Amino acid sequence: MLDGSIIPVAIPAITSQFDSLLDIGWYGGAYQLASSAVQPPSGKIYTYFSTKWSFLAFFAVFELSSALCGAAQSSNILIVGRAIAGPGSSVLMNGALTIIAAILPSHGQPTVMGVNVGLGQIGIACGPLIGGAFTQYVSWRFDINLPLGAVVAGLLLFVTIPESQYKTPVSEVFRTAVNSLDLPGFVLTAPAAIMFFLALKWGGNQHPWDSSAVIGLFIGADVTFIIILLWERRRGDGAMVPFVLGIRSEQQEEQEEDEEDEE
Repeated sequence: MLDGSIIPVAIPAITSQFDSLLDIGWYGGAYQLASSAVQPPSGKIYTYFSTKWSFLAFFAVFELSSALCGAAQSSNILIVGRAIAGPGSSVLMNGALTIIAAILPSHGQPTVMGVNVGLGQIGIACGPLIGGAFTQYVSWRFDINLPLGAVVAGLLLFVTIPESQYKTPVSEVFRTAVNSLDLPGFVLTAPAAIMFFLALKWGGNQHPWDSSAVIGLFIGADVTFIIILLWERRRGDGAMVPFVLGIRSEQQEEQEEDEEDEE
């Protein structure tokens, strides 16, 4: 949340250095587009791979993208760095909730999830303040994610995170990746999200709302979304169901077990 809200106040300094006024929208847009495209299938990662190491892997992606943005020598490289950070943040958000569901009993999860959301809102509120302070007194290139991330990653290495379900061997997952990870669903979901949000981003800015480019993107997103629904219906239980459903089912199972114990 901090990463998403800290960039706007740094944009004047960035555009001044790179002389990239036309790229303003992409500094935040690339991050959000990439994040939204990867959000639906990210739950599959935690279904088939180690929760801890999946989280740390995408944590590393997120940190490396932050370093790339800080070291960028051109506007295009900065946009690429932001686009890489998007999927990293998307998988981390899902991973945080997956971990909470795995390590806490059902009655303790709402409190911790509330704290988690509250910290996210603090990040949104503090982003402009921190970004403005660093931009004015240090440099827009300084990324607070790197020092904080190093501490968090170091702590996570020594934490044991239990798995909520049996995980098949990685070799078998890769062998059946098209089916188990629902790769066709991801291939359809990513362009649908990108076309939809790109239309919202371009409409009224780079192109008029009634332009062929914006209308074409909306139509493309709608058609692709319909195809996704048909595909996911055909897939049934193997579809990219939201991670929230998995957490809810685990909570229900735990509640049923508690009721059985009481009986």
